[in-house]
Amino acid sequence: MPRTQGVAGVALANWMKRHDGFVAIAKTNENPVLFLGDSITDGWRNQVAWKQSFEPLKAANFGIGGDRTEHVLWRLQNGELDATVPNWSCS
Repeated sequence: MPRTQGVAGVALANWMKRHDGFVAIAKTNENPVLFLGDSITDGWRNQVAWKQSFEPLKAANFGIGGDRTEHVLWRLQNGELDATVPNWSCS
């Protein structure tokens, strides 16, 4: 289910705007590494470790603070993975 109210500093309008932005990023299919989640994932965005370890991999951070499982599932079912092509290789 989508979010129906803002929580913890993320207004409802901003939540949908971020989702729409993630959908636009997913459509480019330029991010072979994708992180989905809540505030913990969202918080990695501006960390030194993110910039050093994940930005070089062209990782996308689709974390939104305050999201619950049903919100993340709704985002996945509504475009955030539509254009992605998973790479199932393991090393």
